[in-house]
Amino acid sequence: FGTYKNDSAKLNYDITLGYYNFFDKKQDWDTSNQHRAMENHIDLQSVLSYQHKRNDYSLGFGVMHNNYKYGFEDSTTWLGTGFIDNNTIINLHPKITSYGNKWRAFIGVDLVADLRRQNKFYIIPKGEFQYSFFNDILIPYVGITGHVKQYHFKNTSEENNSVRSGLTLENEV
Repeated sequence: FGTYKNDSAKLNYDITLGYYNFFDKKQDWDTSNQHRAMENHIDLQSVLSYQHKRNDYSLGFGVMHNNYKYGFEDSTTWLGTGFIDNNTIINLHPKITSYGNKWRAFIGVDLVADLRRQNKFYIIPKGEFQYSFFNDILIPYVGITGHVKQYHFKNTSEENNSVRSGLTLENEV
C-alpha cells in the first residue's frame, strides 16, 4: 500500500510485503518423508519519495529473507544429510531524479548487505540519462545499473521442474 500525491509538499510512500512457503514433492525412495526441500521466503520493500520542483528524491529500503531447509540435520545417523540455509539481503537505495522538457536523468546507489555464511557488502552505482527526439518517437538512453539477485528453490524448480532437492543456492551480483 502507499500514497501517490502530486502535491510537492507531501511525502509519498509505498510499502509491499510478500511471503510464501514452498515444499517440493516427496521422493519415491524416501519412506521417512524427511528428504524434502522446504522454503520460507519473506520480502519487505518500501520507498519514501518527495517531489520538489523538477526533482524527485527517493529513499528505498528492503529486506528479503529466505529460509531453505533440506532433509534433517542429524550427524549420528547416515541419514543426517540435511542442511538449513538462511539467506538475507538488506538494501538501502537513495536516488535523485531530475526532469526537463525533453530529458530525464537519475543518479543513485544501492547499498546492499548480503548476509549468509560469509557476509558481504556491495556498493552498486546506478544512473541513467535519456533524451526525447521527434515528440517521443525516439528516446535514446545511456545508463549503468546492477543488483544482487537472491535465488530461491521455488523459482529454480519452476524454471526447471527436473531440479533435485538439496541444491546450494547462491546469490548473484
